[in-house]
Amino acid sequence: MLISMHNSGYVMPQPSLCPNDIYRLMVECWKYTPDHRPVFKTLVGRLDEIIQRETEQMYIDLAVGLRRGLSPVEEERLTGE
Repeated sequence: MLISMHNSGYVMPQPSLCPNDIYRLMVECWKYTPDHRPVFKTLVGRLDEIIQRETEQMYIDLAVGLRRGLSPVEEERLTGE
């Protein structure tokens, strides 16, 4: 069944929580002709780029206040964060 769906050109719709970049990469992997699909090295590079971009804003540099000689409590009072 899956093979016949693939052969007919069926493409699974984008899952609601799937980022656009990941879905586009998934669709590239489903291309009918293997030569039109990304090779593993390309997949790794593209996934790394996506992960780096998506997680860039998720991490907080906890050492900022310490580099200025402030304790975390003093830093919070100063910045309100």
